This record gives sequence, structure tokens and C-alpha cells, in this order.
Amino acid sequence: MEPVRVLHVLGRLGSGGVEKLLVTLLENMNCKEVAQDYLLFDSREGFYDDYVKNLGSKIHYVESRCCPIKVLEKLDKQRNLYLFLKKHSYEIVQLHGTQPVIYFRAFLAKKAGIKNVIIHAHNTKSLTKFRTKILPVFKFLFGKYPSYYIACSQEAADYMWPKGLAKEKGCVLINGIDFDTYAFSESKRSAFREENKLNGKYVVGHIGRFAEQKNHPFLLKVFQGVQKKIPDSILLLIGEGKMKEQIREMAVHMGIDDKVIFFGTTKDIPSALMGMDVLCFPSFYEGLGIVAVEAQAASLPVVVSEGVPESANISEYFYKLQLHDPLEKWVEKVSEFNLGGYAVG
Repeated sequence: MEPVRVLHVLGRLGSGGVEKLLVTLLENMNCKEVAQDYLLFDSREGFYDDYVKNLGSKIHYVESRCCPIKVLEKLDKQRNLYLFLKKHSYEIVQLHGTQPVIYFRAFLAKKAGIKNVIIHAHNTKSLTKFRTKILPVFKFLFGKYPSYYIACSQEAADYMWPKGLAKEKGCVLINGIDFDTYAFSESKRSAFREENKLNGKYVVGHIGRFAEQKNHPFLLKVFQGVQKKIPDSILLLIGEGKMKEQIREMAVHMGIDDKVIFFGTTKDIPSALMGMDVLCFPSFYEGLGIVAVEAQAASLPVVVSEGVPESANISEYFYKLQLHDPLEKWVEKVSEFNLGGYAVG
């Protein structure tokens, strides 16, 4: 029997939460029953490209001609998306993101003959204020074309789905993780801290793209306060992104650059979490904030902003503050777990 063929459409297979979710699904599904491939708009090599290929998936790219007029280049990409879908017979096309163009892509997929078109919302805002403003227009024009809607939280559903969506057409499906993978291990903690010269340090951690959404400037300010209270503290930043050099320069300007580790990306997130003493996650907005869930699974205290949905609150390790709270309140809470050991269970 032939497997059900699913095509995931997104920007690229970077190291973000959406990509991590897709990889987790791939790892836990029977490829003989469900074949999962990827159609990407960014042809640069992604963090998970080789990994998903080794698991049997195919990666395709939406080609486009370079054009000095960006609007024409973007339209060419949508045209090539349509041509690809018309040529390849996928039973399910799942569109990931919260940008208004997702709705237009759902329209193109239907016109290309795809019977099952899914929009999967992973966030509670679009990348720009302009896109957020025009999203209702795209919902109105193209909202009838998706066969089904999925969202990683109710907040993401409220943002992305058309109003009055029939219950049978939508599902809030909170991203899952393998809890056994994140169960705290003293040996993993010791190995990570030993390898990265963190012994004797109070490690404030963050995992996420260097993007405006993640609010790294505020994180640096919080850590600067923590560092004054706890001289042996270290800020461990895991991730990559366009704002990385800007944040590095900010750390230099603040005089804390020797206390900040720009770790880069890693596939071993569980060990990284276990090596921390607290996770500080002050995002402006999140669809769910899967890193906060993973941290709690590892028995790691996590201090989050109001931008993280309440759906991510799954344990006593979850602490929420407001971004408009006094900075000192954040400093006090993030410093609170300096107990000379790791709080477990």
C-alpha cells in the first residue's frame, strides 16, 4: 500500500520551533504509512536539511528569477509554487506560518488540484505591522480555500483563523515533545557544563532566533542586573539569526560581552537545558513557546513574558512577568534560583 504523501511548505528548515516540530513528527511517524516532504522558499542550506533527507524525506525548492522589483520576484515565486503543486500529486499540502500570503498559497494549492490544504498557525503576529493589518483582507478573500486549520495555541488560532470558522474545520493542537528525552540527568548536566567551562557558574539561558520577536535587548538588560548581583553568572545564548551581530555589539557596549556566550545552534537541546540554571524568555509574542515547555520538562525554572501563551504553563517551574514590570523585578526573579545546585522535582 502506498503511503499518504504530505508536503510541508515553509521558508526553510532552520533551527526554529516550527522546524523542530516537523522533525519530531517525522521521527515519530511510520514513513511507510506517511511520506513527508518539504517545499522551501529559501534555497540556503538549512539546519535540518541533511537530517530529514536521511530519514527518507525529499526537499524541493520554489525557484524564482532574480528581479530588481521585489514584488515581481515574489509573484514569480507564487507562480512557481502553483506550477510545482500542479505537477506533483501530493494528497495533503500543509502551509506553515502566519503571514497573509499563506492564504493566497492555499488558494493556489486548491487551483492546482490539491484536495486537502491545511493552514498551520505557529504564532500570534506577522513579521511586520503592515502584514498584521492586511491579514483580515486575505482571510476575507481566501479564507474558504483551506480544507482545514491547525494552530499551536488558542491565541494563535484567534489571530490566524477566519472568524466564525466551523468547529469541524479547525483544531488547536499544542506542540508535543518526548518528555523522556528531556527528563533531567545529572550526568548530562555535568558533561555539558564541563565541556563548556560552566562549572561554578550561574547560567542564565535563552534559546531562540536572534530576531526582534525574541527581545534580546531586554534579555541583556536583565542579565546585566543579574551579573551585578551574581558576579559568577553567565548568559548562554543558543541560536542564530539576523540580529546576532547587533546583540553582540550591544553586549560589548554594556560591558558584559565577556560574560555572554554566543553558542550557535545545537541539536542537543535537552543537554543544553540541563546545563542551565534558569531560562529567561522575554519574547514580545509566541505562538506557544515550545522552548518553555521543553525547559519545564527538564525541571528547569523558566521566567517568561506575557507574550508566552498560558498554554505553555505545564508545571510549577513556570513564572510569568510583564514586560512593563520594573526591570529589577525581572532581575530578582531570574536571580532567585542561585542555590548552588540544580532544582529537580
